[in-house]
Amino acid sequence: MPSPVNRRILIVDDNAAIHDDFRKILTPRVSELQGSMAAMEAVLFSESVPAPTPEAACFELESAYQGRDGILRAEAAYRGGAPFALAFVDGRMPPGMDGIETIEGLWKVDPGLQVVLCTAYSDYSWDGITGRLGQSDSLVILKKPFDTVEVIQLAHALTEKWRLQRAARVRMDELEAIVANRTAALRAEIVERRRHEMEAREARLAAEEASRVKSVFIANMSHEIRTPMNGVLGMCEFLLGTPLSTEQRDAANTLKYSSESLLAQLNDILDLAKIEAGKLELERTPFRLDALVDASVGLFIPKAQVKGLALTATLHPELPAVLVGDPVRLRQVLFNLVGNAVKFTLQGSIGLAVRPCGLPAGPAGVEFEVRDTGIGIVPEQLPLLFKAFSQADSSITRKFGGSGLGLAVSRQLAELMGGSIEASSMPGQGSTFVLRVPLPAAADPGVVSCSGAAAPASPRAQRAPVLGPFPVALRVLVAEDNPVNRKVAGLYLGRMGCEVVFAVNGRQAVEAAAEEAFDLVLMDCQMPELDGLAATRLIRQNETCTGRRVPIIAMTASAVRGDREACLAAGMDEYVSKPVQWSAIPALFYHHVSSLRGGESRPEPLIAALP
Repeated sequence: MPSPVNRRILIVDDNAAIHDDFRKILTPRVSELQGSMAAMEAVLFSESVPAPTPEAACFELESAYQGRDGILRAEAAYRGGAPFALAFVDGRMPPGMDGIETIEGLWKVDPGLQVVLCTAYSDYSWDGITGRLGQSDSLVILKKPFDTVEVIQLAHALTEKWRLQRAARVRMDELEAIVANRTAALRAEIVERRRHEMEAREARLAAEEASRVKSVFIANMSHEIRTPMNGVLGMCEFLLGTPLSTEQRDAANTLKYSSESLLAQLNDILDLAKIEAGKLELERTPFRLDALVDASVGLFIPKAQVKGLALTATLHPELPAVLVGDPVRLRQVLFNLVGNAVKFTLQGSIGLAVRPCGLPAGPAGVEFEVRDTGIGIVPEQLPLLFKAFSQADSSITRKFGGSGLGLAVSRQLAELMGGSIEASSMPGQGSTFVLRVPLPAAADPGVVSCSGAAAPASPRAQRAPVLGPFPVALRVLVAEDNPVNRKVAGLYLGRMGCEVVFAVNGRQAVEAAAEEAFDLVLMDCQMPELDGLAATRLIRQNETCTGRRVPIIAMTASAVRGDREACLAAGMDEYVSKPVQWSAIPALFYHHVSSLRGGESRPEPLIAALP
């Protein structure tokens, strides 16, 4: 929007006649204007041109006869919002201020004022003028006696210059305001972004801390749950190995089965928490497929026989004998699938069929199909089977029990392994669950993990007694702070004919190993004063002086990812998670104690991560 024209002119001169002259030139009547303009144009251009319109000379003049009066008028006009665009100032105005001093005062009250100094140069030299006022584009010198055309030109040019400068200042102010607003907006945006980044960082740190706390909680819960369960299951197995009446044996079997069921439910809860926390990691290790299938089905054969069910497992002949994957997690999924089939089948049969299959992407897959003739469910309720803490029918929970976690955990484990689980069912006709998992063949079938195998691969280990006495009496150091676990270990090792020495913390274990010779050490990992890892390191350090190396087997109740690696890195030879399957312990003893192997050299670790 263009700035309005400002025709206000201040005349500062002590001579009233000069004021009249300016008025005649700058505010003439129309007829006078036409005549004078025509005369001037004739002089300037030597030709006739149309006379200007009256609006062409609409200057508004205000008179001041002394410098002080002029300054006051200029200040009042400026403060009132109607400033002068131009001032004609006489050089000498006795007895008051002279022209230079007046101009200095005018610029103090109105810095944008255009000024014409009217002088005959007899009052001031050019150097004197510029010396006091400086070189300024707002000052023009008009030499007396001045010409009418010069006055008109100066009036038009300088008032237009004032307008343009005012427009430039307004535009500059607008631009500065825009820049200031944009700068403020950018500053606010930066502050807001930094706040969001800080909040995101704090949220990330809080999430990491929550994840860490959750991981610690899971590890602690695993330890706290497995420690008493080790005592319960250990005593059950020991009791079943003693002479019992039929009624007593049935009670002991019920106690053992109930304890194992409780442990399975607790493991499902812990696994679900690990999966949700992103802390569950899978292994990739070679394993024998037939051993894994036998272990998955064999546990349920007694219960199937009690219910009169036929439980079978078949392997396709084209399947490789040794595959690569996570046998522990794969067996856990098969346990859930076969266990559910046995639980919900009242009569008929259950079959596990294992065959090769194609997958959309990745390595060759293996398909595990569990088919039963159980109660079945309507197809619409199948999605509920894989939802945590949910079952298709609440009456199922009342009749058959269960938390509804097994299949939920199984599906998530299958997906973590890069596979899937599908289900189909009809009420009264049974159900079919199909697990498909990418399991490539092992590059070296001779290297096999014991995880998921029925027994260690060592030929001499196959000859180990189940729970009878060894042919050689062994001295075993048991480092365990829990009195119940010490009692269980003492009973089993005593049955194996071992001489047992107990240490209730890691420091006692180090001292005992330094003072006496042992054939083997069973080392708990979490103990007061000195934990099992630190105790093992000290024992290995002391052995560098004696030249004697005792096998050390870790027994831990935490059973989380990384524990086994930490145990082996500390110098342990094996890792067994609680609850301990004592029926598998003799095989480990045969594997590691040279006197039981007839003096054979110590073999490589089996890494028997027992569930």
